[in-house]
Amino acid sequence: MLNAFALWLLLGSALSPLAIGLGFTLDVWPYGILCFLVGFFLIGLCCLLLRNLSTQGERFPLTIEQFERRDHVMVGFLLAYLLPVLRIGGSELPVSLYVLAVVVLVLRHSGAYHFNPVMGILGYHFHSVRTKTGMEHVLITKAATHSVGQELSVVHLASGVSLSVSSNDA
Repeated sequence: MLNAFALWLLLGSALSPLAIGLGFTLDVWPYGILCFLVGFFLIGLCCLLLRNLSTQGERFPLTIEQFERRDHVMVGFLLAYLLPVLRIGGSELPVSLYVLAVVVLVLRHSGAYHFNPVMGILGYHFHSVRTKTGMEHVLITKAATHSVGQELSVVHLASGVSLSVSSNDA
């Protein structure tokens, strides 16, 4: 499983579209550029984290007994935190920082950081799967579908959240 620092990095990369959106809307020159840079830096960190997990993470077998695609959840997730910043200008900056703080706290404590729009852009899909032991997992994978009974090699990101690192997902 990921340590707390890596989970915060994953959460930060999930918020990178918010930073880029703020870069578009902020009227104050250096802050807009800073938001762009932070947003793209967080996307780069997400790529590095996923690459590191795929090559260095501790692998576990996971056999799929039932699966359901959950990519649509990411769309609502993205809209829920991106829409409030579309009209934010320089005078509303304290309000936008407050909204950002609330969003970060909710995402961190709800465990929803794995529905990461950046991962969707990078080609990952989100599935709800049930294993042969009856446990339900969120499976993040590059493959759009899997077959029942298929065994995958996964890295656990958090409790109930796994990233597929099988050779057919490369």
